[in-house]
Amino acid sequence: MTIPKIYLETTMFNFYHAPDGPGYRVLKGQVRQVFDLIKAGQFEP
Repeated sequence: MTIPKIYLETTMFNFYHAPDGPGYRVLKGQVRQVFDLIKAGQFEP
């Protein structure tokens, strides 16, 4: 089985550590989900 490769745009790393203010909470959660999927072996960056 091959693991799908994904491209990580560099601004994603900024959102990982973004404050929980309005407009960032959703993006921060989405970015963390992507990194969790990578950690689980679902994707290869």
